[in-house]
Amino acid sequence: MSAPAREDVSRRHPTKSQRALALAQMEQTLGTESPSRAAAKLIECDHQMVVRARYVLNHAPDLVEQVEAGASLNDAYRVAAEGGPRGAIRAVRGCGARSAQHGPALFAPRG
Repeated sequence: MSAPAREDVSRRHPTKSQRALALAQMEQTLGTESPSRAAAKLIECDHQMVVRARYVLNHAPDLVEQVEAGASLNDAYRVAAEGGPRGAIRAVRGCGARSAQHGPALFAPRG
């Protein structure tokens, strides 16, 4: 499969984290103060995930790109809420086989 085809597939099938983040970004752009439960339901996403996406957007914008790339929104939220270093995700989540095999390196410390 060519690179453009792979990119197209990933755009057609975003994760729940990516959908929640996209909705939070749209709401932020439109100036909506609270996420709509109906909108969250339309994108088949839990309302609480949209709330967490908004928190990450406001408190840890440097993690947004990683969530867009496939990292877990819940992990990004935990790191943002704890206010710790971005490498702290490993301590919170651990290095399970699934996280090691799927997706990008999560919130690797800069260096």
